[in-house]
Amino acid sequence: MPVRPPIPLRRFAIFDHVPKTGGTALNQALLEILTSENVAVNRHVDIAAGNLEFAEHYPIVSGHFGGTWRRRLQRRGERVTFTVIRDPVERAISHYNYWRHRIPNEAPEFWWPAVQAAKTLPFAVFIRVNDMGVKQSLFNTHYTHLAGSSISKRTYDPKYQTRHSRKIKRLAAEFDVIGVTERLPESLECFLDAIGVRTPKNTRSLLDRVDKNVSPRFDPMEVTSGDRAFLIERNQLDLALHAIAADRLDGALRARG
Repeated sequence: MPVRPPIPLRRFAIFDHVPKTGGTALNQALLEILTSENVAVNRHVDIAAGNLEFAEHYPIVSGHFGGTWRRRLQRRGERVTFTVIRDPVERAISHYNYWRHRIPNEAPEFWWPAVQAAKTLPFAVFIRVNDMGVKQSLFNTHYTHLAGSSISKRTYDPKYQTRHSRKIKRLAAEFDVIGVTERLPESLECFLDAIGVRTPKNTRSLLDRVDKNVSPRFDPMEVTSGDRAFLIERNQLDLALHAIAADRLDGALRARG
């Protein structure tokens, strides 16, 4: 039987899901552990329509909220804030795979220039195209999503990265729990601890079992050292966030014993 815990108000939560970080698997795991009565997933659609009232009916709300809407939700009632950070190079590969393989020809997104680029170009060319949709999806995406809509679009500019680097620790401090995609089971366990829910016996097998929205992976040999260096140079803010997330996860796991 699924667990239906009485979560006190102070332990309600917001999961700000950055796309392509393993959030789909986490959402499905939360639904299985806590049931749909307690967890509302993919509610960024409501947010886009300006509907915040839905959050009053669920202990845990999840969606691609971003900084501006996450903060508005937080102001409506104190909640534990949670997100997951992925290695930015791996996230770029995942985003390319998703657009290339998972978006069907009949979907509206199929006509986006960025999706067309992923479907028609090899990875090395794709990451270097001069399209704002591609750049926003590949370069410092965690930072711009989590920081909010007031952030400049020129996230790939070295001067931009230098100017915003001092804000990284402040942004990370907005979250009570930060996980990393590469250690998703431990990230889920720390989040459950934060909201006062007993951890299932084997979170790894649970996450393996649920829908993960995984795309077919192309030959890793297609990602050259030059491609990785190109992505690393343009993702300094996300790399810094990833390092903070990994360090905080280590600390949370030590605290759990």
